[in-house]
Amino acid sequence: MVAKRIMVVTMVAMALAACGKQADAPAKTTEQAQAEKDAANKAVRENAVYGGQFKALDKAKATAAASDEAAKKTEDALKKVDE
Repeated sequence: MVAKRIMVVTMVAMALAACGKQADAPAKTTEQAQAEKDAANKAVRENAVYGGQFKALDKAKATAAASDEAAKKTEDALKKVDE
């Protein structure tokens, strides 16, 4: 009976020790963080389920940026014509 209690207490102590705070991971540099982010972005875009949606989003962002550039050029041209 006492042996069982000692065994149970030992198991509980080992379980609690295993659940303790893990050692802090070393801080990542900005280059490492950016590399991980880029790798994750690439993996998402190659994903068969969501990849098409992200590629379409990228295409829409590029189109919006191009239209902004065109609008800016048009405004500049109109300003030149007014002068």
